[in-house]
Amino acid sequence: MGQPKPSQRKPSHPRRLRRDEQQQQTRAQLLDAAERVFAREGFGGASIAAIAEEAGYSHGAIYSNFDGKDDLFLVLVEERVDARLARVYQAADAELSRGIEPLEAARRFVAMLQQDQQAVLLLVDFWNQAVRDPKAAAKFAERHARLRALIGRIVEGIAHDQGLELALPRDQVATALIALANGFAIERLANPAAAPDELFAHARRARPASQAQPTMRPRGGWWCGCRRRR
Repeated sequence: MGQPKPSQRKPSHPRRLRRDEQQQQTRAQLLDAAERVFAREGFGGASIAAIAEEAGYSHGAIYSNFDGKDDLFLVLVEERVDARLARVYQAADAELSRGIEPLEAARRFVAMLQQDQQAVLLLVDFWNQAVRDPKAAAKFAERHARLRALIGRIVEGIAHDQGLELALPRDQVATALIALANGFAIERLANPAAAPDELFAHARRARPASQAQPTMRPRGGWWCGCRRRR
């Protein structure tokens, strides 16, 4: 018996999602919508109603997946923004490991951050909450502890690969780098012309004479103050 003609074939229907798959899809779509609304309106201006409308769901769908606006925002930062930023830092680490000049690696690092301006806007809002709300402050500290640990490992690895040692504890170096990167990103958002790509790298390499290590390598890593290992 021959194959049925295309016009005689029964139309194929997409597989119906299982309940857990449907819930995961709904949750992902709510996070997508929340990111757009929070970036556009800010945390204070965003509402559950606006996020639900953006996603095409009811208010109940949000409350079925999150405890409210605060919880939705924190989950968004932890699951979406931090994951993307971690990839940026890891990409910079990989480039330095391949022998790219530190200044060029810094330029590329800044360029990668610029491609995700929504993440920067969300982090500014997160900081704004943390300085006013003790609960948000606790989450902010918890998040930064994870970020410091990640950057600290990267920094220590770079220093080791270059035959250097950190001049400060790696957590302190990571904190300084986070502050520098955040400040640069905010300046870049508000006034791009005043914050060209190379400025971040040059700012990182500029050190007061009192802080300079006599054993500094001329081409020490741009991530941190390093000195030759003894």
